[in-house]
Amino acid sequence: MNLQTLLHDYLPVYTARYGSVNTPAQWSALHAMLGCRRTAHYGIFSLHCTQCDWQGHHPLSCGHRACPQCHQHGHALWSERQCLKLLPVPYFLLTFTLPQQLHHLARAHQRQVYTRLFEAAIDTLRQFGRNDTHLAAELAATAMLHTHTRRIDYHPHVHLVVPGGVLHTETEQWRKVKGAFLFNHFNLARVFRAISLKKLSQDGFGIPENPAKWVAHCKSVGTGEKAIQYLSRYLCRGVLLDSQLLQEDGTHVTFRYRESRTKKMRTRKLKGEKL
Repeated sequence: MNLQTLLHDYLPVYTARYGSVNTPAQWSALHAMLGCRRTAHYGIFSLHCTQCDWQGHHPLSCGHRACPQCHQHGHALWSERQCLKLLPVPYFLLTFTLPQQLHHLARAHQRQVYTRLFEAAIDTLRQFGRNDTHLAAELAATAMLHTHTRRIDYHPHVHLVVPGGVLHTETEQWRKVKGAFLFNHFNLARVFRAISLKKLSQDGFGIPENPAKWVAHCKSVGTGEKAIQYLSRYLCRGVLLDSQLLQEDGTHVTFRYRESRTKKMRTRKLKGEKL
């Protein structure tokens, strides 16, 4: 059992249920994984023995970053490139999460809502950097979107890897963050909420009166290398790996995952089309 086989088996049910809301990027990823090393769509690798005239033909890999058969190479390359950019300053990992009450809006308008989610997170960081009496400048960041938890629940959130150093706006002096604290996460959440609601309202979206649970998190991550490696494991691969699959009964698939809080392995059963 592997993810490619499950995708093929559950494709009709998945298309009937989610086909109308899938984005072109999602269809591209799906078709890439279905054809990876299985069809000639991505080319053929041919072998020929000159001594016995044996010939073999093998379909090539799709190379898509979400494909479980291809992700390892992309993961290593991206991580290496980002680590070469790291500065000799303390780094911080900021996370901004979309409230559950807005999940239906994000599913229906993915491109617009995800764009606003990125913009709100970056604008929040810039505002805090400018208002900080010591830094007084716009902080830089490497930002990436995650759409699911380890349990495969829909959970859009943006991670920012932030170097704790800036060029002061007026003096043009290099200033580093002192200690292992950057910004208060409750204050970050309040500003993030205000900016997000303003942007979504300007786009004409109907917003619930008071979406709860606006969450922002900020923590020190040392030199930044471990944070880059952590994020690359999710950026350069799909949500689920073949090694996590445990059982399939025709309608449901059981998989394992590591719980974030306890770090213990858990199992979960979902309908095949929801993976």
